[in-house]
Amino acid sequence: VVNGITFDPFLLENLKCFFGTGGGKAFLTILGFFYLDFFTHVIPPLCISPSTKRIDIFLLDYIIALFPIAITLCVYLLIKLHDQYRNYRVVKILVYALHRFASCFPNHSIINAFVTFLLLSYSKLLFVSCKFLLAAKSYDKWGREIANSNTLLQDPNIMFFKSHHIPYAITAISVLVIFVLVPPLLLLLYPTRFFRKLLNCCGFQRWDLIYLIMDAFQGWYKDGTKGTRDYRPLSALYMLLRIGIVVEYIITVHFYVQAEGGAKWYVTGAIHVLLGMLHLGFKPYKRRWMNIVDGLLLTIMGVIMMSLDLIYVLYF
Repeated sequence: VVNGITFDPFLLENLKCFFGTGGGKAFLTILGFFYLDFFTHVIPPLCISPSTKRIDIFLLDYIIALFPIAITLCVYLLIKLHDQYRNYRVVKILVYALHRFASCFPNHSIINAFVTFLLLSYSKLLFVSCKFLLAAKSYDKWGREIANSNTLLQDPNIMFFKSHHIPYAITAISVLVIFVLVPPLLLLLYPTRFFRKLLNCCGFQRWDLIYLIMDAFQGWYKDGTKGTRDYRPLSALYMLLRIGIVVEYIITVHFYVQAEGGAKWYVTGAIHVLLGMLHLGFKPYKRRWMNIVDGLLLTIMGVIMMSLDLIYVLYF
């Protein structure tokens, strides 16, 4: 939600008008903790270097998003080394600082931490990557569009998909594929027999690792046993919703510009309300309270999204 607000200037300005500048910053700062954005809206602006380009600053967000994931993976690898090669002197030196940590936490706790950081980083990786791939048209002083002169939306000094932009575009596309598209695809396919047979054909041997990761995502969903339906693919829902918000923003703003607001978020809001009702009706979680909480949250978020445009239409 916060990424959608900051990504769309229309929503951001309406938020500031409704809560005031200070209230809007406080609101975004509190919710920013849930996508690894700490105090960005309240820290005074600072200059890293006069030669630093705006497009280079976006790369720092990749570091923020990937750093906790990388640290978690390193800790997991050190724990495995400690378990299997604890008698080697080099391994002892590497894991000395983490010896107590490794002995106190089992592997599944590290997996849960990895999954948590991945979910927290998901939105940031998605929206930052889109900043490298959204273009804006250029016009002359008479308002006529200039052919073959598209620039990067977030940095008009960079020509879109020209020599200077290509390395950033390749980085963004790689991040989108590896960290944005692959996780929900795996969550959708993992419960199917075809996918498991495919892993066997490819010679995949680490079933224990992939099982722990998938169980962290899907363990709370009904799995088709005890006369229930298999709802585990729904674990990809929130990732797909974030992708949907970006797609809707691109369609409504960049291909179908509505200068006065319009109904940008009605579709997304209606989908959230529908999904909330489905959670309350079909109850995909094993725990009753989870179905109620998720159903109410999705419904409330959908109503808020639809209300933003309704308020604009009525009062502006």
